[in-house]
Amino acid sequence: MTITEENYQAELAALRTEYADELPKRLREIDTLWQTLENGPWSPEALHKLHLHIHRLAGAGTTFGYAEMSKTARDLEKRLMAWLREPDRPGRPTWEAAKAQMAKLATAVGNGPQLAPGAAAPPPLSPMESRLIYLVEDDLALAEDFRLQLGRFGYAVRVFPSTEGVEAAVAEQRPDAMVLDVVLPEGNLAGTDLLREMRAHLDLGDVPVIFVTARDDFDARLAAIRAGADAYYHKPVDPMFLLDRLEHLTQREADAPFRILIVDDEAALAEHYALVLRQAGMQATSLTEPRQVLEWLAGNDVELLLTDLYMPECSGMELARLIRQDDRYLSLPIVFLSTEQALEQQLKAMSLGGDDFLGKPIEDRHLVTAVTIRARRARELRALMSQDSLTGLLTHARFKERLDAELARGQRKASAVTLALLDIDHFKRVNDEHGHLAGDRVLKTLANLLRRRIRRSDVVARYGGEEFAVIFNDCDEEDALHMLDTIREDFSAIQHGAREGAFQVTFSAGIAAADAGSRVGSLIEQADQNLYRAKDAGRNRIVAGDSTS
Repeated sequence: MTITEENYQAELAALRTEYADELPKRLREIDTLWQTLENGPWSPEALHKLHLHIHRLAGAGTTFGYAEMSKTARDLEKRLMAWLREPDRPGRPTWEAAKAQMAKLATAVGNGPQLAPGAAAPPPLSPMESRLIYLVEDDLALAEDFRLQLGRFGYAVRVFPSTEGVEAAVAEQRPDAMVLDVVLPEGNLAGTDLLREMRAHLDLGDVPVIFVTARDDFDARLAAIRAGADAYYHKPVDPMFLLDRLEHLTQREADAPFRILIVDDEAALAEHYALVLRQAGMQATSLTEPRQVLEWLAGNDVELLLTDLYMPECSGMELARLIRQDDRYLSLPIVFLSTEQALEQQLKAMSLGGDDFLGKPIEDRHLVTAVTIRARRARELRALMSQDSLTGLLTHARFKERLDAELARGQRKASAVTLALLDIDHFKRVNDEHGHLAGDRVLKTLANLLRRRIRRSDVVARYGGEEFAVIFNDCDEEDALHMLDTIREDFSAIQHGAREGAFQVTFSAGIAAADAGSRVGSLIEQADQNLYRAKDAGRNRIVAGDSTS
């Protein structure tokens, strides 16, 4: 069931109110424990309880607006951690310094929260599968906040307030990832102990584990490493930092099938090769006429071309030279498949545009292996050339190639293609006020949101500095507008962390629908004009339709 904006804001407000209402009680409990330690015999048990209370304030405070309290509690926690390692009561100077920190803590609570505006309700989950996260966190308010924040990006979060029941849950259903605190009610290293026990008794496989904790000392980090942690974050943690790491660690999408084009004038042999490669899980198409190749390449994203060397109307060498004259296909691997045995001829063929040479006849198993190796290497190199280094999205140049191909496919199949251009509003102000690192995090957050929320059939790219582009395939203008507007509302409510405090950012967008005569340049120009109209109308909005009307 999708949560509405009203209900979402109500849940966030209830969490903040609950946290604020609980703070006086927590301070009284802390004061009682402090008085016990100060006036009675030294009690390691009371010290442990005091540390646990302070630890919770340090980890959750900033999330609910109490940044000053969280910082003070974090400093006090470091002192208490040192005391826990000593058997005797600390000396008077150390005690008085801690007492001053206690007073500062009470003052910070009394100053109240400094809250940023609430976050938007999570929209329906993207077509991508929801990823299950087990969160082991005894601060339930903080855990609930993480659950709501990550839910916007399609994560289903199951919360455990202690180690109890975690092993049984993992045994019943392995999660996609686990997020644990180090300090739990069972002890100061209960989280790492739990992970170590699970790895000993359960098959965790490749489930990634992240620790999010107020402990930042060497012993805790070492225990996490020894237990097999994949990441370690010190509270308070910006949910977008955690999201970015989860996106990286849980990305297990199966490789798309390799896309192979076979050109051979012997129709039966060409189709045999195609069938063999299809059986191996590839998308393989056979053509018997070289004159059909350019048209096919223009409408399909081919990753490797297999061609016979000798064909009647156009030889393989001539076909390779012809293909290489088009800059779009300079990186397309071309592999000759022929009975030619003369090394001199083989080298000549490769010098004219080919990348490799396979001899006929070729065993089916050998064909599959050879094509797989070459196609995988080509895909990896292509990814390095076509992906933006910061966001992992397609680059501007690669995006225009894909748009050209998608327009050709849409016209060939009479299916709708819609283009959207997005621009982050006042992005220069983000860099000027919060720094370029914060600006980079904003870009990555929008990239992750777009990648998670658009369909698998759509294409998203970083079009320019703070500009993004999306191709909606088999999607008309109205549906694209609805889908993107939901993402816009969601993005505008995300709280981005910075040293100066949380801030929010919006984006504007222009949408253009392709028609039968659309070309890359004209479609981009129309979407760009609509983007400018959105900017001129006040930003944080989407404009669609004919910009000339």
